[in-house]
Amino acid sequence: AAEKAEIMRDAGLTVAPSAAELGSTVAGVLARRSKRTAAAT
Repeated sequence: AAEKAEIMRDAGLTVAPSAAELGSTVAGVLARRSKRTAAAT
């Protein structure tokens, strides 16, 4: 599983380090996306 996660990260995907951190990982991605979208408008 660690190898798959590394391959996905290398491809530019965000991967939660564990199931327990899934929510905070998604929240972080959405927050960064919102900031990027706001800066573009």
